[in-house]
Amino acid sequence: SDGYTLLATAAGSLVTGTIINPKAPFDTMKDFAPVTMIYDSAQVIVAKMSLPQTTLKELIDFAKANPGKLSYGSTGVGAAQHVDGETFKRTAGVDIVHIPYGGFGPLIQAIAGQQVDLGFATVGVMKQLILAGKARLIAVHGGKAPAGYPPAPNLSDVFPGFETAPGFIGIWAPSATPRPIVQRLNTAAVKALRTPEVRAKFDDSGVNVVGNTPEEFAAVIKASFESAGRSIRAAQSAGVKFE
Repeated sequence: SDGYTLLATAAGSLVTGTIINPKAPFDTMKDFAPVTMIYDSAQVIVAKMSLPQTTLKELIDFAKANPGKLSYGSTGVGAAQHVDGETFKRTAGVDIVHIPYGGFGPLIQAIAGQQVDLGFATVGVMKQLILAGKARLIAVHGGKAPAGYPPAPNLSDVFPGFETAPGFIGIWAPSATPRPIVQRLNTAAVKALRTPEVRAKFDDSGVNVVGNTPEEFAAVIKASFESAGRSIRAAQSAGVKFE
């Protein structure tokens, strides 16, 4: 509780995961003090290059006419990309088979190897495949694709109100950490995130560097719990298992 022990992790661990597993041995809002968000990331839907359907509309039309014919890969059962996939299925009114992979590495290999039709992932993870012509960008959500990516529709434009599972990375301290120390940590972290070297590295990976205040980060976390909760509960009501 003295500010010497910090946690840097993804929203999937402290937000999505705890909604799915209410028996988690911690309470994100009570046990951790937000320091700052490091970055947020847009998400993408990509398709294997051999898939005949090359646009979002073609994809949805084919899926509606052929229930269960298409498959989509995620980074695992209960991962943010799994939640996004099920939200897309429900919103678009399509039946696409979920194939969970053990992380981004296997998912990338599956898309590049034409083993799965679609993939839900962060924009940066699929960058090299997209730019190399080994995966087709179908849609973006939860943000905008960086400059240089092929044009693709945003799901929030196609489906107003589409809610993406949170994809941010942040820094937390123990909740008992004195406020002045949390503020000092925030100041140091934000200063580092704004250096040209750090920004260049993040810009190259396609993510959006944030570096906000503890209060701003706390507000994002609260809103993420609300939006992710709606998406997860809607999917669970339809019989989806996230565990």
